[in-house]
Amino acid sequence: MRDFSQPQKHLRTIVSLENINVKSVETRQLFDLLLHEIEILTQVSEILIRCCINKRQFKILSMVKDYEGLLYYKVVKKISMNHMIPESTVRWILNKLRDAKLIVSGNIEQKGVPVKLTSSGRMIASLFANLDSR
Repeated sequence: MRDFSQPQKHLRTIVSLENINVKSVETRQLFDLLLHEIEILTQVSEILIRCCINKRQFKILSMVKDYEGLLYYKVVKKISMNHMIPESTVRWILNKLRDAKLIVSGNIEQKGVPVKLTSSGRMIASLFANLDSR
């Protein structure tokens, strides 16, 4: 069985394939896109290993997708009102998601930054949506 506890090691192995002589521009573009996706998957796996995110937090991460572009306090109010979750709980979870680099949002030092999912957050939210629909 393979050891996936060190995703960066496996990424370096795949990235070393970049030395392959690629003659077609389309093939090169596909290869670059694949490397980008692998990097995102590596980040996602590291986040999931490092941060203990529970099902409720995954659900709120998925909800953020519907409120992207709004300011932090508006996202808190909308999620709280629409899903009957206390505002303090929503704030706590959003802060945890921000610390895990799954969302970008304003904070005490940086006000006025709209909430949005990072590429890792977007991937995890879509994975959760697929798992939740089963």
